[in-house]
Amino acid sequence: MLRAFGPPDHGAAIDAPPKAANVCTLLSLAPRVAARAGRAKLEGELGPEGSVKLFAARRTAAFQAIRVLACAERVAEIAQGSGIPLVFLKYMALRLTSSVAEGCRPVGDVDVLVPREQAERVQTLLEKFGFQSAGMPATKQHLPLLIHADLGAVEVHTTVPGVRVVANRSARYADLLGRGLLDAVDDLPGDCFTPHADVMLAHALSHGIAQHGHSPHAYPMMLMVADLVDLGFASLEPGRLENVTSMLARTLSTEEIGAARSLTQALVEGVVPPDDSDAGALLNHMLAGRLDANYAQSLKVVGIWGHASDRPAVSALLHGARQALFPTRAQIAVIYGEPSSELGYLARRVLRPFDLLVRLTRYLSSHRRASRPGSASRWARRRGPR
Repeated sequence: MLRAFGPPDHGAAIDAPPKAANVCTLLSLAPRVAARAGRAKLEGELGPEGSVKLFAARRTAAFQAIRVLACAERVAEIAQGSGIPLVFLKYMALRLTSSVAEGCRPVGDVDVLVPREQAERVQTLLEKFGFQSAGMPATKQHLPLLIHADLGAVEVHTTVPGVRVVANRSARYADLLGRGLLDAVDDLPGDCFTPHADVMLAHALSHGIAQHGHSPHAYPMMLMVADLVDLGFASLEPGRLENVTSMLARTLSTEEIGAARSLTQALVEGVVPPDDSDAGALLNHMLAGRLDANYAQSLKVVGIWGHASDRPAVSALLHGARQALFPTRAQIAVIYGEPSSELGYLARRVLRPFDLLVRLTRYLSSHRRASRPGSASRWARRRGPR
């Protein structure tokens, strides 16, 4: 934590260097630690083997950053040809606003928000220029994931999930534009934008806690902490904090936002918050979600309710159940492996409900074992239907 977020000149006592290097990797902080600490300091604290491991992760992150930037440039060129504006989200927004340095963070795809009425057209244009559907279903927030053999993946968004600048719905392109919450990007062709910094902060909180707070296998929450730190959340002035909080009124509680704020403040100062605080509970939840397999599995039960959605709670639950029962071909291949024949595919479809029952039984068992008193479990249980 100190090397990833704290004052760089403070010393760090490492009792088990190989374990520390592995933990950095599991938390997706290895590139950040390598970038902030430098090779000499890491070799002294982790030894040559640990240092090599972390700098290898940084090289991988740097390659990913180059590839993602090339992908964003190609998407911008394609959209420019049709006069369609783009708003880059998540990593690319951080990168284009110089909030994050290249190679400090793993990155997987390009997320781009477009006018709702132009989304299908953008998707079609991308497919025309070599992007192909990954076979995953569309969501309320974005169209099906597209993948280019050389440039990687793109998600075309129609909303910024969980972030509301207009009551009762997640923000759309028109909402952000109409309220002056878009900043122009000069480094890409066409009409390209990034969200205002307060929108980026709200989106990071919604994405990290509401969408993926119970799915650490899909998105390590320490990446959210890194983004919040890089966006200056720890020292955010009261007026801006109130603005960010208002955008998340139906998505996160003030206690959850306050816990994230207190945690970033503590980590930037090089302090670990106490277990009995909300910030300590959030930190322990993040750590256990990646380092304790039993706890991570138990989250699959409590996480049934914990997703950012504009749907009513029951409707969201039923929608999630339908998607779980009837996965796409691509999802079946990810979950069970690529079937060797059409019969194998059909068999997996027929057996899916029974497999879900087995999995649910296993998750409930893990949940009971993980529900002993503790700040991590206390945090996990606090998110319910909204």
